[in-house]
Amino acid sequence: MEKRFNLQYAGIHGTYWLYYGVICSFASVFLLDRGYSNTEIGIILAVGSIFAVLLQPIMGDLADRSRRISFFGFMEMMTALLMVLTVFLLVLQKKSGLLMFVYVMAFGWMNIVQPFCNAMNRKLSETGVYVNFGACRAIGSLTYSIMCFFLGSLVEKFGVNVLPVTGEVVLILFMTAIVIVAKSFRRAMAEKFDGTKSAASGSSVENAAAGDEEEINLPMFVKRNKMFLVLCFGVLGLYYTNSVLNTYMAQIAESVGGDNGDIGRIFSILALMEIPTMMFFDRINKRFRTRTLMKFSAVAFVFWILICFLAENVMTLILAQFIQPFSFALFLPSIVRFIDDIMSKGEAVKGQTMFTTTTTMAAVFASLIGGVILDAAGPKMLTLTATCVTAVGAAVVVFSADRVKGHKQERTRR
Repeated sequence: MEKRFNLQYAGIHGTYWLYYGVICSFASVFLLDRGYSNTEIGIILAVGSIFAVLLQPIMGDLADRSRRISFFGFMEMMTALLMVLTVFLLVLQKKSGLLMFVYVMAFGWMNIVQPFCNAMNRKLSETGVYVNFGACRAIGSLTYSIMCFFLGSLVEKFGVNVLPVTGEVVLILFMTAIVIVAKSFRRAMAEKFDGTKSAASGSSVENAAAGDEEEINLPMFVKRNKMFLVLCFGVLGLYYTNSVLNTYMAQIAESVGGDNGDIGRIFSILALMEIPTMMFFDRINKRFRTRTLMKFSAVAFVFWILICFLAENVMTLILAQFIQPFSFALFLPSIVRFIDDIMSKGEAVKGQTMFTTTTTMAAVFASLIGGVILDAAGPKMLTLTATCVTAVGAAVVVFSADRVKGHKQERTRR
């Protein structure tokens, strides 16, 4: 059962990050082709991110507390909506208000789905089966890497319509993966509880264990996790760099002589660099405490963007991505594990959602400010600004990581 769960959960990440590559990593390529300027692209992605920021906590709260719609039901509904929106991206061939609206919605819903993918790790653990988040998330990086390697060249050869077509195929696979995992989860929960608990409570098998946990609404969550919110402020600074590079890599690479093929190769290498760290995160975590890994990776973020700022050619830009195993690839599983360790079950999805909301807010600032900086001062100023913002974020993470842990322990003892 453990092997099956891990393979199925890996399928969730594998397909989700394929779609992320289409909608986020190649957003500039798609929208530039449709006639939008850098500033307009920044506005589109920022509005999409704001939409996600507003809805992520609400959706997370609903998923934690709902007894009518299951956790997996939420994911299936959001994926179905993404499938409809992606069809419109193919149909709408020219710059228009409708195309802008559709891209905003697709980009926003994609970001809303992400914390559900992370929180599924905690959900599956309710069965008593161990799920290796790092290894499963690494599969997402692997599939993303393979797709980006070929997608950049395909766009160069056949045009940007390759992007929504690829996105639709990927979403079909993603929906299939969700349905398969949901069935396995319900079967495992039925075996664990023998049908007695769910029958007694009148709840579905999927929600059988939920009644054992204290219900925690959003205001209560914020009150109980103030130092975690301080940590999230630092995460905002770190992910500003991540968002800048994901959103504007096309312009950064072009400024040092790159083309769409180079963009695909850079993203491919970037994702490949994530795999070893994520795959073996559990082993690394046995040797080093989670908060230590978070602080180390926060500092690595600064070096990552600094090298991108100093790059004068595509090769140096590629070499900068070799910092990835120590920055993003280490930070993501660390903070997901950290949140799981310090949050009760009633806070689980809200904790992951708060983290993802923070990263989405970073995307808002990166999109809005980044587009303006690009049009006004160029890629060098963009990467310099990102370096400064990330340095501040790293300092906050280093300062607050230990205090979040201590605050939660103190609350638990009380």
